[in-house]
Amino acid sequence: MKPPVVLAACLSILLAGCRGSEPHRSGTAGRPEPQIPGDSYKLTKEELRSAVQMAEKGDAEAAYRLSLHYLMASNNPAQHRRWLEVSAKGGHPPAQYSMGYFLNMYGKPEEARVWLRMAIESGTRAGDQRTVVAAEGLLAEVDRVLR
Repeated sequence: MKPPVVLAACLSILLAGCRGSEPHRSGTAGRPEPQIPGDSYKLTKEELRSAVQMAEKGDAEAAYRLSLHYLMASNNPAQHRRWLEVSAKGGHPPAQYSMGYFLNMYGKPEEARVWLRMAIESGTRAGDQRTVVAAEGLLAEVDRVLR
């Protein structure tokens, strides 16, 4: 699979995984539907402040929302990576999958395997079948490369 296709697949999984997070998006009631795809991940200053506070207290979902904000709405790779790692370490299956994906993409398949296995385990426990299937598929691809 070529990197642009894999990136598109990853973003699809990443974005789909976030769609179930609506209860965690405080302060969005009454906001008009976004017209630009990245706008749905853009957090207001108050939402950012709140998400940072929650993430710093160990809320993996809040850290994941921050990672999406910095990836899709703010184009800040360093902050995206920071919050994605916090979320993944906190046991968030889509974040663990994304860590595996990005590590594999950047030529670190051994590290990617670790995160993908975690995504499969935590996704199975959480009933997140979409993440489990995606992680299993990418893990198989990584394993082929490592052989």
